[in-house]
Amino acid sequence: MKCPIFFIVAAVLLAVSPVYSSERYWIYFRDKGENESLVFQKQQELISGYVNERAQQRRLLRGIASLEEDVLQQDLPLDQNYLSILKTMGFRIHAQSRWLNGVSGYADAGEIEQIRDLPFVSSVEKVKSWRYLKEIWSDNDPETVNRVMQTATPQDWGYGPSLFQNQFHQIPELHQKDLNGYGVLIGVFDSGFRLVNHAVTHIRSKLVAEYDFVQRDSITANQAGDPSGQDRHGTLVLSILAGFLPDSLIGPAFGANFVLAKTELIDQEIHLEEDNWAMAAEWAEGLGVDIVTSSLGYSEFDPGEENYHYEDMDGNTTIITRAANELARRGVLVVNSAGNEGNSAWRYITAPADGPQVLAVGAVNDKNQVSSFSSRGPTADDRIKPDVVALGEQVFGATTGTTFTTANGTSVSCPLVAGIAAQLLQSKPELNIFELLSIIKNSAENSDSPDNERGWGKVNALAAWNLINQDEITEFRALPPTPNPSYSGNFSVFFLVELPVSATIQLEIFTILGQRIFESNYPGTASQNLITWDTRKSNGYTVAAGIYIYRLSAGSWKYTGKLTILN
Repeated sequence: MKCPIFFIVAAVLLAVSPVYSSERYWIYFRDKGENESLVFQKQQELISGYVNERAQQRRLLRGIASLEEDVLQQDLPLDQNYLSILKTMGFRIHAQSRWLNGVSGYADAGEIEQIRDLPFVSSVEKVKSWRYLKEIWSDNDPETVNRVMQTATPQDWGYGPSLFQNQFHQIPELHQKDLNGYGVLIGVFDSGFRLVNHAVTHIRSKLVAEYDFVQRDSITANQAGDPSGQDRHGTLVLSILAGFLPDSLIGPAFGANFVLAKTELIDQEIHLEEDNWAMAAEWAEGLGVDIVTSSLGYSEFDPGEENYHYEDMDGNTTIITRAANELARRGVLVVNSAGNEGNSAWRYITAPADGPQVLAVGAVNDKNQVSSFSSRGPTADDRIKPDVVALGEQVFGATTGTTFTTANGTSVSCPLVAGIAAQLLQSKPELNIFELLSIIKNSAENSDSPDNERGWGKVNALAAWNLINQDEITEFRALPPTPNPSYSGNFSVFFLVELPVSATIQLEIFTILGQRIFESNYPGTASQNLITWDTRKSNGYTVAAGIYIYRLSAGSWKYTGKLTILN
């Protein structure tokens, strides 16, 4: 096996000679060691070293699950004694994850067998592989670009040739309300970013932090050791999300602030390890990001135990999806490309788009027809995906030079939706991510009959804003619960109920045979109300997998539906 290529800044690791019989593994620990026995105040002091004040405020505002005890345990640093023992045994650490309570790194077969027997090690897994897909976006010929550039006039709000993609989702209507993502912090995970580009130069003044998780430095633009064009894809995505060059290119969230993470290496001969994405997730969350947008693509590889399969797209298996789930628990909205596998043998969505709270974005053309390449659902556990769709053909964006291009793929539909989400958060910062997900999906044009090609449908920025800011709720209404299916145990189900008057809301859960297993009352106000069920019975026991009936009621109003719970 060819030794994976990566770059490390630390001199001690540079001194380690490559061992070509080594492979990369995840080592998971049973606990956090001595850190678990510290008093609560000391634990909080440790966590504050990783999670800044902005992140803590966002958790309290939007991360309903972030107050749970196991989240506190996940945030604790890894036990340094465990790390020292692994290093002594020859394990070369590449990545550390507090959330997953483990490390990834290199070891040979003999070392791994010894490590498996350590009393503090719970399990050992080989690192799975990801690959940047050049097919995830493609340039159009110069004639097409010129034609697109001639479709708008300077009078069209100064959007120039980016007018159509904005109008397609009614983004200008929100810009006219001064909603451009101001005050929202967006994390962008991609192949690199060249901020000297004409359309994204303004982002240099809005940049909170940047980091290269491939070469382990703070340079996200091309540098020595990078393949040619490494930062091209990320620059394109960033320009669609937040570009600002009047009469040429305007992105929905040009007023936002940014955290940029270079997590992908585009060399087609090098598989990308998902631990880079997981590291970036913990780093960005700790800096206080509100949204993470990622255009990562997954591809099948030759048969082997290192590879994931469709059965793993169940929302809780891959490292990258588990990291995305943890972002959601802490109040971060993850917007991700659904994938470009619609024409391939794989066909289905790709991780982390399979995550229950990940907003997976498919692609449509200018006639609102699903693009043939756009990945379909369902997930392996039969949930509807993608969640929504956006324009993904001939989307106008910037190159790393001084020119523009049009591109195809869910890579370019994803940043449009992430930008709209930032506009909505600016409009109402108190929204938690479950409310935001529900609003984006239930204001889309296919919300009455979601399916596994377009999900809840084409995102409509103005309709979502109207749903948030409707002056008066005139009738009782319950939006579909999310996620559905859900999981028993540490997962919760969320119900959004709209009341025209203040009233007590009752939630009841029944088995398919009619036995009531849960009942609780919640104070409801004359507005939108978020009801949470922790997938436990009234007696505190976790419910078994199966189909359940839920009933919401307020006074004489009642609403009933089905809910699927998985193990």
